[in-house]
Amino acid sequence: MKQKNKKKAILLMSSRFPATNPEAGKETSFKEKLEKGQKIHTIRKNREWWNEKAEKINSGDMALHLRSWTGLPYNSKQEEWAICDNVGIQSIDIYFNNGWVATVDGKSIPIEEIAKNDGLGVEQFENWFFDSKSDPHFQEFHGVIIHFTKFRYK
Repeated sequence: MKQKNKKKAILLMSSRFPATNPEAGKETSFKEKLEKGQKIHTIRKNREWWNEKAEKINSGDMALHLRSWTGLPYNSKQEEWAICDNVGIQSIDIYFNNGWVATVDGKSIPIEEIAKNDGLGVEQFENWFFDSKSDPHFQEFHGVIIHFTKFRYK
């Protein structure tokens, strides 16, 4: 099937850190990190939705289009910078237990490794997913890792 005939799954990535982040407004450089192989996945909520999309992408019925806003989110054009015809999906859960703990498909993975592969430093990663002003014991994240390469956590 030709690329232009495939349905599109759009995945927007932030080009700047959000207003709620201590690094608000600073460039994320996700596009460049992806191109250099320094960002090999992204993390999202909506496990069921992404599992369904990944199945369609991997079967050839759909393609994943990576985009970012050129300016303010929802108030600017989107720039498309990559198309993926194959993705990997793994479940991820992050919670606090004397430090942030991550499990991928039920296996403990160092948060440092996940942050690095997501194109962020550990503190940037923690601030991206969790409110640094709130008690971490009451914060959790449940979602999926969407892999752009053949790498998987084992």
